[in-house]
This record gives sequence, structure tokens and C-alpha cells, in this order.
Amino acid sequence: MLVNVPQIDVQQAGLQTVDIGQAALGPITVGDLTINNTDFSLNAGHAILKNMNVHLTMHFSLEWWIDFDVDDLFGVHLHRTSDLGSVSLDMPPLDVTVDSLSNIHVNIPQLTAHSLSVHADDVSLQLTNATADGIHAKALALPSAGFTIAGLSLNSVDGSNVSVPAAKLDEATVDRLHGDDIKIPLFTLRNLDLPTAHSDSMVNTAPLDFPLTMKLSHEPGVNLGILRVILHITVNANAHIPYLEIQNVDASATVGQITLQNVNIPYDVHNLKLSQVGITSVGVPAFTVS
Repeated sequence: MLVNVPQIDVQQAGLQTVDIGQAALGPITVGDLTINNTDFSLNAGHAILKNMNVHLTMHFSLEWWIDFDVDDLFGVHLHRTSDLGSVSLDMPPLDVTVDSLSNIHVNIPQLTAHSLSVHADDVSLQLTNATADGIHAKALALPSAGFTIAGLSLNSVDGSNVSVPAAKLDEATVDRLHGDDIKIPLFTLRNLDLPTAHSDSMVNTAPLDFPLTMKLSHEPGVNLGILRVILHITVNANAHIPYLEIQNVDASATVGQITLQNVNIPYDVHNLKLSQVGITSVGVPAFTVS
């Protein structure tokens, strides 16, 4: 004999302990990350720039004027710029030490990033004194293999509005729990305060290039009245730093607000264990026995 219960409504279940042996999260994807009002402070003993190479290019041009009149007969008024070419040179590699990087304060009003992805390590979790409300089960068979009663024969039994005042389950285990990704439309963190953090050494992982263009504020020139000449010098420098190390770094930061939008978290839970499950009310709208 088989008892078919189309639906069971559990109003409330008390979970004394929930042990999750291993929970795998990720990769976690974030559509948009917004960080507002970030203050960053840094103090360091000194920085070492090893094998720095500087490529220097100087471009020269001559600008000149000829300006004079001979009574009312004729006049000459010329203004020209002549390109004198460029000179390039490479400085030999050298080590540069910058002493005492102190009191470096940076404020970033807003920082926005798109399409972020992050991986999280597997975690073990334990929840205590949890409560589950509104639990529903459909198409339940009691028991799944049927049952028999000696000396009693029934063709069919219909029941409705059956209630069970209480039930108890000492322990339940689930080998694996998984489903659709957890979706969080909006997640906000406020007033993040990072106290002073220290590092003995910080080393860059990729070469650094610093391009720089300079123009002399006081350019050489000659003014002879009818003839004026100015020599324009433009300097282009590119510093290539294959290795940068900053030693004895103390840094701190405060962030006013961090906003995550459209957060997507896949999950996979293994070895789920429920202990001392107390079901306070079970309602069975209808059942049939055939």
C-alpha cells in the first residue's frame, strides 16, 4: 500500500545546528563596483630604482623675425620657423635611491570598475539557532516502499485537512546541495577603515615606463631690433625602470562607501548536516491511499 501526499506545508522549522562541511563559492562576478571618497596614506623608508635607463630626445627649432621699413619706399616683414632636427641619446643604466617617501596623501572622490571576477576559497560553515519558515514539499510518498496491515483490506482512502501538531528529526544529511546562482542586485559597504599596514618590501612585477615631455620656460634668443631670433628646445624623456623596490612601507586607507551591483555568486555545498530539527506544525491539505 502506498500513501501519496500531494503537498505538505511546514510553517516553521527550528534548526539547532547546521554544519556545512565544504562550501564552494565562485567564481563570483560583479557587474559594477563603485568606491566613493577614498583617502590613502603612505610612508616609506626609501625606494630603489635599479638599472633605470633614460632615453632622451631633444628637438630644436629656430624662430626668427625680420622687421624694418625704409622711409615710405619699402619694408620687410618676415616671420619664419626653421626646423633644426633632433638629437637622441641614451643614458647608461644606473641605480637611483629615493630617500624618505613620507606624508603621501591621496584622495580619490570616486573609483568605478566594470565586469569584475573573483575566486573564493572553499569554506566550512556552522550555523546555530537557525529558523526556517515556509517550507513546502510536494508529491511525497509515505513510505516510498508502501506498507501492509494484516487482516485489513481497503480499496481506497481519501483524507483532507489533516494536521500533525509536531514532529522531530534528530539528524539529516545531504551529500550535495546546489542550484541557480545567488543573485544580489545591490550590495553596499560603508565606512571601511583600514588601519596602518606594514610591509618590509614592495616590488613591482612588471617594468615601468615614465614618458615625460618638457619645454624650457626661458628659451635662448637674440633681439637686434630689426632681427629677433629664438631657439626652441623640446625635450622628450622616457625612463624605463625594470625593477622597483619600496622598503619599510606603512600604509592606511579609509573608504566612505563601496557599492556592488549585479553580484552573481555560484555555489556548491557538500556534506550538509542538520541536527535536532523541530517541526512545530505540519499541514496536509489532502492525501489518497490506493
